[in-house]
Order: sequence, then C-alpha cells, then structure tokens
Amino acid sequence: MDVSSRYEQNEDHLTKNSTSFSHQGRNAARNQCIFELTRELSLKPSHISELKVSDLFYENRFIFTRRKNGSISVKPISDRLAKTIKAWVESQNLKNDDYVFISERRTKINRRTIWYIVRTEKNPDI
Repeated sequence: MDVSSRYEQNEDHLTKNSTSFSHQGRNAARNQCIFELTRELSLKPSHISELKVSDLFYENRFIFTRRKNGSISVKPISDRLAKTIKAWVESQNLKNDDYVFISERRTKINRRTIWYIVRTEKNPDI
C-alpha cells in the first residue's frame, strides 16, 4: 500500500469517527485544533507547542514539525484539519512568526497543558 492510499484511508476513518470537543468554554476552538492534531498526526505535545504559523501550509495540506535535534519533519494533513487550523489562526490574528497555540498571556502554550487537553478529551471524567 502506497503512502497516498494509506493517507486517504486514514482521512476517511477520521471523518467517520469525528467527535466534537466535549469541553465547551473560551478555549474550546483551540482545544479542538490541538486534539485533532494529536488524533490525526499523532504529534507529541512538545511538537504541537512549538508549531508556528510559518510552519503551516493550508493550500498544500501539510505542516512542518521541528524535532529536538533541529531536524524538520513534513506531515500531510486532511482538508478538514487544514480548515480547522486556518480558522483558528485567522480568529486569533496571528502573525507569521507567532506560535499557533497560545495561552491567555499570548505566550506559547505549555506542553503539559496540551497533554492535559488531550487526556481529558479521551477521558472526560477526569
């Protein structure tokens, strides 16, 4: 099975099993984007916290992630995820060199916060 067919199969699975974020509130849209990134791309919280607007390529449907050793990885994203992230970035009026996910203090979000968001979505009773 080639990469493109595996990607399409994964995209179909995600669309069929899509859930909305169960915790509503002022950060619900941000949390939805974070959860979908972890679900679709299996990104680590540290990779999500390091994402910058300049790492996103909506039209081409991919993002760059930076690793600890400085290498860059290219990850394909679905149309749905591209639209979700683009809407989030536009709603926050983020510039090209800003982090995608920011705290209320306008600083990059902590990886522990991302871990908590994902964990509580998987287990809403926590």
